[in-house]
Amino acid sequence: MPEHERRVIFGLMVAQEGKTWILYRNLTQAGFDPDKDMLQSYWFGASPPLRSALDPLEHIYFQGGGGIVYNWDFKTSLEGLYVAGDACIYSSEHSGAAVTGRWAGAKAADYARGTSFGEVSWDQVEREKQRVYAPTKRTKGINWKELNVAICKVMRTYVNDLTNEEMLKIALKWLEELEQGEAQKLVARNPHELARSLETLGVLTNAKLIVLYTLEKMRRGRVEGMLTMRLKEDGGTEFRDLPPRWWLLLPYAPTYRENYEKHKPW
Repeated sequence: MPEHERRVIFGLMVAQEGKTWILYRNLTQAGFDPDKDMLQSYWFGASPPLRSALDPLEHIYFQGGGGIVYNWDFKTSLEGLYVAGDACIYSSEHSGAAVTGRWAGAKAADYARGTSFGEVSWDQVEREKQRVYAPTKRTKGINWKELNVAICKVMRTYVNDLTNEEMLKIALKWLEELEQGEAQKLVARNPHELARSLETLGVLTNAKLIVLYTLEKMRRGRVEGMLTMRLKEDGGTEFRDLPPRWWLLLPYAPTYRENYEKHKPW
């Protein structure tokens, strides 16, 4: 790695990003030299039960969390939609963004070259414009910060390490009330507040998904593989079990090398 990149990673990323300055101080006081020493770090550390340092798959599983299900071309079940970066299962940090971005971009371009433009649903476009700009049409109501605090309060109180089915149902009830009440009163006075308002509405939707998913997982008990959820046409949700390492089962090849050679876009 070039010297300037090593210095940027240690002097800026480690020293200035979030709450990691304490790591910079401790390493520096211990004599760490980025020009001579390798910076090795893990998301959870190497102690049991999270031995992420010893198992790369476990490392990215805990670090990346959930995401959108896709195939080896990074294509989703929604025709024409490809995913990359943190939206992917098992993808995070710069390496995930760089690799999946290049791969998905190339595959999406190939798809675009072989398909027509299709027809625009202008009714859908108009409905989306009304939804997006609704906060700018109001003069009275609440700002995005108030709604964001309310969502956080619900999640901290009812969705935590000690949660149970009753608590999750209460959380879902509160989130639905926020969706039908306070979310319809958001006011945005400028583009910045509008962007934050839309982000907060996304957070609200994500919070509901987390509660629904946790409820289903609690009802099923231990899941050996992966429990996925999808939106049905009637607006409901359905769940499906995928076996462990399903990406190495039919219709895919049994090894990473074979799948890589078959699907790589370069």
